Amino acid sequence: MTRIEDTPCGTVGIGGVFLLSICHTKRYGGGKMARVVCRAVYCAHNVGGDFCNAAGITINENKSGEEETDCSTFLPRDFSASLSSMDNVNYAGMVARAFSRLPLANPDVECEVDYCEYHNGDKGCAAGEIQVLSANALTSAETFCGTYRPKSIGDYK
Repeated sequence: MTRIEDTPCGTVGIGGVFLLSICHTKRYGGGKMARVVCRAVYCAHNVGGDFCNAAGITINENKSGEEETDCSTFLPRDFSASLSSMDNVNYAGMVARAFSRLPLANPDVECEVDYCEYHNGDKGCAAGEIQVLSANALTSAETFCGTYRPKSIGDYK
């Protein structure tokens, strides 16, 4: 894993008893990590309005919906989905979020949409912020990446 250089790291003191230090890391590509803003309020990973508590999300080509992309990590907000997603939770980010309003931890973003202008060629995203949209989504096919921009024809490799 690579450490992200110009992404803020945060240290959170909890009642003066101990400190929790959190820094962003990522698996896909180089450069700084994009901030994830999630507006899919019916997703099991969405907590606190626009905060995604998933450890990692995947943006895919949407083959069944109206939009060109989707967040395949979307899970409906119900008990069984919450249980099944426990292996993909950013626990440190959730603890830090309880004590600070800073976006101390974001999901790691894997992007499979290689025809997006922000795709870095290594399943990563070069955008500074990724917006997962569709407030009324009940399935992953109803979500979409609001940051997606198609590459111009000359940009394809």
